[in-house]
Amino acid sequence: MNVLFSLLFSLATISTNQVGQAGLAIYSVDQPYPDFTKSDVDCYYCFDVDKTKLSGSPILSESDIVSFDWDNQQVTLTDEGMKKVSALDIPLPGMAVAFVLNGEPIYGFWFWNSLSAYTCDRVCATPTKDFKITFGLPGVQPYGSDPRFNSKLKSYVTKNLKQ
Repeated sequence: MNVLFSLLFSLATISTNQVGQAGLAIYSVDQPYPDFTKSDVDCYYCFDVDKTKLSGSPILSESDIVSFDWDNQQVTLTDEGMKKVSALDIPLPGMAVAFVLNGEPIYGFWFWNSLSAYTCDRVCATPTKDFKITFGLPGVQPYGSDPRFNSKLKSYVTKNLKQ
């Protein structure tokens, strides 16, 4: 009987880990910093979120979010969420992260250091400042199509989070 219980518990644990956390979360991803010595690169901050490895646990979970103004792409964090963000060591060239919805990576973007002089050609946000998610930073033409207005993410955010 104990063997059967252990087996069922192990299967449930594996299943839970594969599905991931329910709801909206932001995970750091295993993504190298851009190599700015290469001049033939079309996009320095592009990465395929489906081909990167998510960290073991989220940086921020839905409980850390007070509101998500979808139209303005503005996230407001709880006090606990702000503490988590303040504790991050965001390098000057940024930290690669991903929006994950119900265990599925939606799109990758970069947490930006508010002191950075680098510029970003993809989606980024300065979570310690205003957490407004932008498509590129001033001074550079963003590369590719803007992934921020993903329909799955919009449906979830507008139904489940305060606007």
